[in-house]
Amino acid sequence: MKKKCLLFVALVAACIALVGLLAVSSSAATSVKYTCSVFDGKATITDVDTSISGNVTIPSTLGGYLVTSIGSEAFSGCTSLESIEIPSSVTSIGSDAFRNCTRLTSVTFGENSQLTSIGSDAFYNTGYYNNTSNWENGVLYIGKHLIKAQASLFGAYTVKEGTVSIGSEAFSGCTSLASIEIPSSVMRIGSGAFEGCTSLESITLPFLGASKDGTSATHFGYIFGAYSYSYNDDYVPASLQTVVITGGASINARAFYNCKNLTSITIPSSVTSIGSGVFSGCTSLASITIPDSVTSIGSGNSNCKSSGKPPTL
Repeated sequence: MKKKCLLFVALVAACIALVGLLAVSSSAATSVKYTCSVFDGKATITDVDTSISGNVTIPSTLGGYLVTSIGSEAFSGCTSLESIEIPSSVTSIGSDAFRNCTRLTSVTFGENSQLTSIGSDAFYNTGYYNNTSNWENGVLYIGKHLIKAQASLFGAYTVKEGTVSIGSEAFSGCTSLASIEIPSSVMRIGSGAFEGCTSLESITLPFLGASKDGTSATHFGYIFGAYSYSYNDDYVPASLQTVVITGGASINARAFYNCKNLTSITIPSSVTSIGSGVFSGCTSLASITIPDSVTSIGSGNSNCKSSGKPPTL
């Protein structure tokens, strides 16, 4: 059951939920009022009092519930917030979560952080974001997370080894980016991470879709902004020809559906199955490298032809 609660965190905090009044205690030095939602025994912070200031450590539990998410716009506009420590229990940070926290210069994560997902513009117009010394060759990282690239980024770019996630819309509008290489350390890539990269010619990915575990959004167009495989052709850049996949156990059904301009796809030896219609509508595809590890190939993969000739399998 979903509950909503209002929590005041200090030496003693109170939680007002749909089920009644709960009392919780915290050792936090700064009094912070949180609004949260609770679902399946886990808490998402949805709002805070914008008057909070100074250094804030988010507790790992609120009202007895494990804090696993910071919702969209939760801390947005907290202009006196200077530093934030996010507990290791948090797995996702929503879009605009800390947007316009103009004095926020320090963001740290708990030891063994479980964070794998950061929404678009989560740290936009913060002190950290606006400090040019934090940008590395036009790209901004927070800890092990790549959150934004400047639109002026051009040519080839290799994401740093050890990076865990690439935020939603991180490279959006990088119209001069020609190739991107993503290391195997990356566990999740946000929606539309490469939307509008209209000059992109090649991409190397550790998996297809949103996450390495392959449990959701497994179509290729997801990272370009397509919310289903039906829209691959509308969002995958027409300039993109070469795709190299370096990990994952399977290529799910219709993953490359209607990716009409791709000419080459390389599938790694970690893959054991290819779903139905994966290459359907890939009319320019001339080469597909499929390893011996693949023991199952679904139906509907025979209609990808270039100049009337089947691609090399």
